Amino acid sequence: MTELKKFQAIAEENFADIVSETKIIDAKLRVFLIDASYIDFWWSGEIEERFAHHWERSHIDGTIYLS
Repeated sequence: MTELKKFQAIAEENFADIVSETKIIDAKLRVFLIDASYIDFWWSGEIEERFAHHWERSHIDGTIYLS
């Protein structure tokens, strides 16, 4: 959880021009952008260096970007 809080602070402070809000939800950080899309960042608590992210824009133009 501590790492998520660090990344949350980075998103809020360094990207304030495009980030409207952030939330920690279980093991992920959700970053809401000013265009009403959001990006989820997830890190595994069990497998080192395992992570994923997903940018949800389906309500804007029908796209979802995954990794």
